[in-house]
This record gives sequence, structure tokens and C-alpha cells, in this order.
Amino acid sequence: MGSSTLPARAAASGLGPGLLRYSADVRTLCFCAAYYLATASAWAWTVEGVLGLRGLLASIYLTLAAFQGCIAVHNSAHCPPFASPVLNACWFMLISLWNGASATAYIPGHNLGHHRHLQTRSDAIRTSKVNSGSQLWNLLSYFPRVYPSIYKNDMSYFEAQRKLGRPIYAQFQRESLAIVCAYVSLALFGPLRFLALVLIPQVIAKAAIVTLNLLQHDGCDPQDGHNHSRNFTGPILNWFCLNNGYHAIHHMMPGKHWSQLPQLHEQRVASHNHPFLNCPDILGYLGRTFLAPWGRRTNYDGTPYVHPGIG
Repeated sequence: MGSSTLPARAAASGLGPGLLRYSADVRTLCFCAAYYLATASAWAWTVEGVLGLRGLLASIYLTLAAFQGCIAVHNSAHCPPFASPVLNACWFMLISLWNGASATAYIPGHNLGHHRHLQTRSDAIRTSKVNSGSQLWNLLSYFPRVYPSIYKNDMSYFEAQRKLGRPIYAQFQRESLAIVCAYVSLALFGPLRFLALVLIPQVIAKAAIVTLNLLQHDGCDPQDGHNHSRNFTGPILNWFCLNNGYHAIHHMMPGKHWSQLPQLHEQRVASHNHPFLNCPDILGYLGRTFLAPWGRRTNYDGTPYVHPGIG
């Protein structure tokens, strides 16, 4: 859609011109509000101790909510929710604290690396970096294996932006400083609560969103126009995860808003890709492929997987 349609989208949001570009992002805002409200409530709820059942339940929920924050970062990096650059800058600050890492830092590794160089040497999160005979070990070791490359790539990118004097570097610095200040403050007020309710859930959530790449791309054909990505089409998953399961169409049209992906998937992907790549149940796929003792690594069409030779 061109910029000429923006006023109609803003008006349709019910929040007035200059605010939300798509009304569906009311859901994203609600998820964000729920995370901050739950964090504050859990902080008060566990004031007498975080190591019991209360702390465990709070940590589990906040891990799931932090995962939604990672998805919000992903979606916003591709299609910022507000029409106003100022509001988007504020939003990026808010979701950086929700996610536990600079939202702007998502751009070099994901938008400029993964999307442009899918599964090649220039893709820091290519799935060929894990090559164990055990699928469970591939799953568990994937994030530790790719994270150093993600960090190195991000730091190189922002150092280049600093030397060029570009505003994105200052934005990255502001978001990173806000996270450090928040972490230090929370750690001083309640170190155990900070670990159990903030840091550990956010780290697990980030590991999960990166590891999701293994489920979405391993064994697929990055050169094929439709069979480059695995889709998880369950309605409950996609409601809570803002349509992140429709991954092939996202790679084909990365600038499209997440609310448009199910319809575009049906129009441009579902009848063109291999049927094995449209999975209605992500937990079933995870169990069969990675958790079951008999799980084996295969290509998207069920043929034996052959490592491409780039680790």
C-alpha cells in the first residue's frame, strides 16, 4: 500500500489521524500494557519472596509475555505501528524495555541480514550452524551457537553508523541506556525478583524467538520462491503471536503489516508451496522433529537432510 492510503488506515484505527496506522495494532498495545501491568503486579505480589509458587507462576507468565514483546519488536522493525516518527521512537523505547534489548538493534541482523541473505554465509542465524545427529541437541544448542554472530554483526553495524553520524546510532544508544538504567534500578530494589521476573524471562524469550528460526527454515529451500519457509497456521498461536506463524509470505513481502498475512498466505502461498510446509500445530511439529527420540532432520519434503557445508 502506498502512503496515500495512510489517512484511511489511521482513521480506521479509531485512534485518530497520526496515531496507529492499522487498527489491529490495538492488540499489540494491549499485549504491551498487559506485560507492564503483570510485571508491576508480580513485583508487588512476590515482595515477601520470589522462590515459591507465586514466583514460579509469575515467571512463567512473564516469559510468555516477554516472548510477545520479541514478536512486537520483530513486527515493528518491519512495519512501525504509528504514522508519527516521534511516536514510533517512543514506541521503540517501550518495546526495548519489554523485550530486554534495543529494538533498533533488530534491524541489522534481521532485516538487513536474515531477510536479504537467507541461509547463506551472510545470514548470522542460518540453521546450518548446528549439525548434530541429535535433533534435541540442535534445538538446545542453536541459540548459543548463533548469538555470538548476532552480537558481532550488530556491533559492527552500529559502529559504522556512529562513524557516519547517522541518527539510528543515537536511537540505539538511547534504547540501550534505558535498559541498563531499568535493570540496575530493579536489581538494586530487589535482586532476586529482578532475576526471576525480568531478566530470566526476557533471556528465555529472546532465546525462543531466535530458535524459532530453526523451526521456520531448517530443511527448506532458500532458493525456491515458496518453499523457503515453514508456516505454522494454528489460529490460537497466531492470535497470541500476531500472525508470526505465516512466515513464507512474511519473507516474500516483509513490509506488509502482520494483520494482512493470513489472507496473503492463502492467496500467494498455501496453494503453491509443499503441503508439509503448512503446519497447523507448532507443538506437534516441535515434538515430532526435535523432542521425540526418533526425531530426524529432513528436508521440507521429507527427503533426507544434506548439510550445505556452511557452518
